[in-house]
Amino acid sequence: MQCDKVECDVKEVLEAVVRDWNTGQRFDWTAEIARRLCALSKREDYGFGACSRGTPAHADYGEWLYDICWFEENDVCITKLPLVGECEWGPDGACDGDFQKLIQARAEHRLWLFQVYTEEQAFEMFDGCKKVVSNFSGSQLGDRYLFAALIWENIPQLICECWVH
Repeated sequence: MQCDKVECDVKEVLEAVVRDWNTGQRFDWTAEIARRLCALSKREDYGFGACSRGTPAHADYGEWLYDICWFEENDVCITKLPLVGECEWGPDGACDGDFQKLIQARAEHRLWLFQVYTEEQAFEMFDGCKKVVSNFSGSQLGDRYLFAALIWENIPQLICECWVH
């Protein structure tokens, strides 16, 4: 499946985080990813509000339901969720509780970022997640997912797959 613009931009952010780590920079993975994805949400071509863990200076609000959330709002309430995302560094299989938050989200894009130790485990998780989505009665055709596996076999590397239900 070909990724759309949002998915490509998110992938570029994730790839940059991995590249920076591999060139010697050290940081808290979740915080750094949230910081960079919030910055992406503010770019001129997007202009969305953002929520992320804690109440960091780079987000409009602290964590709200998801580790990362892009939103649009009017003076009354949220009107759109362009992106929601969860990061899980020790996922409990494809039915991980954090992933289950994503399948019920009525967002345009869902990011599932997780850590595994081999490429084979990454692809097994991708396949398992697709089955979970397909078995959820609330899934709708056209629901978009970006699966991103941080593989920690030797040096960190990232494998991503865009998938549309």
